[in-house]
Amino acid sequence: MHLNNVGFRRYAIELVNHWEKEIYGEAGGYEMYLKNKKSKNFEQAPLKKLARWEDVFKVWSYYGDHKGDPERIKLLEANCFMKFDNYKESVFFERFKLKHPSDNKQGV
Repeated sequence: MHLNNVGFRRYAIELVNHWEKEIYGEAGGYEMYLKNKKSKNFEQAPLKKLARWEDVFKVWSYYGDHKGDPERIKLLEANCFMKFDNYKESVFFERFKLKHPSDNKQGV
């Protein structure tokens, strides 16, 4: 929730994706696990023991990518106590934006 509220949503999404891979073995593994209690890489997942508490990842997933799903957006907003209509990234990211392509002296 904190990462979303302070403008680091991109990191919140990546953190949730990382947890899903660690618990269920792959991206999208949570949905597969709910359907048949396994995903194809579940046995190799380092944190697979956490899978028995399905509600834990369900709550964590609220803070991840909502993929445009209105229900997930409502859950995200309810859990973060804010509206994401006019969400702004942290000012931290401003320094990575180039004003003009010629401002980039290294060609990166």
